[in-house]
Amino acid sequence: MGKPSRDKGKRGEREVAQLLTDAGIHHDRTLDGRNQIHGDILLSNMALEVRRREQVSIVRWSREHEEEVPDHLIPAVAYRTNGEPWRVSLPLADLLDLLKG
Repeated sequence: MGKPSRDKGKRGEREVAQLLTDAGIHHDRTLDGRNQIHGDILLSNMALEVRRREQVSIVRWSREHEEEVPDHLIPAVAYRTNGEPWRVSLPLADLLDLLKG
């Protein structure tokens, strides 16, 4: 991956982290690049992978992320393309657990 793509990805991570901060949601941004196993942003029970790309491959991204996230964390992928809002994909079973609270 070239430097412009990496920079775009880092900007996306910072953007999502700022949105979480603005919403008053505690999180930690992981900065270990290729060695990280929990996603780009950690929340209390969720590992959030951030993708800022024009070509969306949500099924592939979700599968890859789900394979590397420990069982005690909910794997979720936040993504957006130019001019679109941020969206999040996660397994429906995990969403139902979150909604049941």
